[in-house]
Amino acid sequence: MKHENLIMVLLLALLCLNLRIVNFVGIGINDDIAYIQNARTLAQGDSPISSGFNQLGFRLGMVFPLALLYNIFGYNEVGFSLYPIICSIITCALIYLTAVRLWGTAAGVFACLLWIAYPLQIVFGTQLSPSNQHATCVAAALFLYFYATTRKTSSSPPALFETDISRFDFLKKLKEPTLLMFCGICIGLGWMINAIFVTIVLVILPFLFIVRPKIKYLLWITAGFVLIIFLELLVVKISCGSWFARFSCILRTEEAVKSNTDYSYLPRALFKIWNTNPLNDEGHFGIIWYVFIIITIAAIFLKEKTATALALGCWLWLAYIQWGGKLVLGEPIAKYIRYFSMIVPLQCLAFGAILWRLTNFSKMLSKMVIFLFVVLLIHSSWLGIKAVKAVKMHTRDFKEITRFFMNMDLEDDEIIYTDNLTGNFLKLYSKGTLNIKRINFKEVVFPERGFLVADGSWYAIALPEYRNGMPEWSLAPPSYWPLLHTVCGKKVGIYGSFDPKIYKIEPENSYGGGS
Repeated sequence: MKHENLIMVLLLALLCLNLRIVNFVGIGINDDIAYIQNARTLAQGDSPISSGFNQLGFRLGMVFPLALLYNIFGYNEVGFSLYPIICSIITCALIYLTAVRLWGTAAGVFACLLWIAYPLQIVFGTQLSPSNQHATCVAAALFLYFYATTRKTSSSPPALFETDISRFDFLKKLKEPTLLMFCGICIGLGWMINAIFVTIVLVILPFLFIVRPKIKYLLWITAGFVLIIFLELLVVKISCGSWFARFSCILRTEEAVKSNTDYSYLPRALFKIWNTNPLNDEGHFGIIWYVFIIITIAAIFLKEKTATALALGCWLWLAYIQWGGKLVLGEPIAKYIRYFSMIVPLQCLAFGAILWRLTNFSKMLSKMVIFLFVVLLIHSSWLGIKAVKAVKMHTRDFKEITRFFMNMDLEDDEIIYTDNLTGNFLKLYSKGTLNIKRINFKEVVFPERGFLVADGSWYAIALPEYRNGMPEWSLAPPSYWPLLHTVCGKKVGIYGSFDPKIYKIEPENSYGGGS
């Protein structure tokens, strides 16, 4: 019994790891490449935020860990993907240990299995979405808070790593404030990962009113949070000369970048079960949010205060994301389903608590609950696996183009000309070995030698401002450049409307004198 928690954590973490590896997506087309480039800059000794204009560079919670991984593994997709994978496993363990602390082993298993099978996490578990790391910060904050402020449940085995400190009164007195300060530090780290984390305050509000934590708990948490904010301000001040450069950069970026503000988007994504969008923009949830309605009602009916507070916090957060606005500009807040990762730990804990309570009523109800939960896990896993196959379409072309060039015996001075997005992925997949020249500006000199990847990404097809900035010869290659390879076979959405083509760049006279 002493090692039961450790054994269970290892088994669940192994299951989580296997499911993430089998459904490996890798670096996505959102901001993933930009995080990698900023991390590479930092690892090479330069500051990615010295200009004060790089919003993604200011997300130090993303950049610093990736810079460390770059130093260890180099310019490698798998190496960078270790960040979200490790975070997913840590979150898995923290959800289990938190549920065990509050309700016992059965609740921990329920909550943890839901995290492992949650379709959103299957899809984003290997991508560099900041929300993955947000989930870890939330799970860590919850674990530290409850470990500091609650006693073990009578049905739970001894807590992992817990030691008998009753003989050391000074350590006993330090335990509570130290853990609470680390709770605040985790919340501060969430802010450092991405500014959208400020919305987590909405999740906390129901907890304040229902559970009513002691004022001293909140003060220690605030102290830890303020410490991290001060350290971030200090780093920013040293790097670019202004304490508040990040805030200025966020405002400028929000004014320039057009986000998804479609009010019908989230209802479709959360409550659309059939005919989900094959491009993976929607449909990561299936029936989970329908079941979560029942879980919330059951938590209130069963007077399970902590589970009720967590569940209502999720609903309040959802309401703000749906109808709320940006805190400063007042415009509608961006609506992306990947943001939901940060509240998934709360959902999992609420599920775990209520399912555990229901299994205690009778054997018949227990069997029914377990059966229905297994059905939910199968449904969720299937939906996530299906979505993974769809989202891989975003990078399928880049991988085939990279394989084509890697199978050629290219000279070191042979240049591959292509649009910026395609070039970034070719560089990543080749581990930096391919010589890439990005042609997202018309001033690029007309080449006499090398290779051209035309229509390499959907950016160059669907975005007029992107395409209009490219030189004409890259859009309509000269007829004397031989076509070497066409990437075809896609039938999904916009990817079915174009086929990237690889041309050999040769002088006009060499073609004219040939056979």
